[in-house]
Amino acid sequence: MKTSITKFSNPYKVNCTPSGWYLFKINSTTNQYEKIQGFGGRSGGRIMALELMYKLNNWNVPANGFK
Repeated sequence: MKTSITKFSNPYKVNCTPSGWYLFKINSTTNQYEKIQGFGGRSGGRIMALELMYKLNNWNVPANGFK
């Protein structure tokens, strides 16, 4: 049986760092988040990071997009 990825079991997270927005993935061995890809510091970087996270989880991007 395949387990669905939900917002509670999502291995990815998007965070803002001093150098911009990053997509992180949890390392199951160390239980620490590691940077996967960085984006610019503007709000467009946040949207790109969220879109990539949705793509990696096979989720549909909201119809109205991200705000």
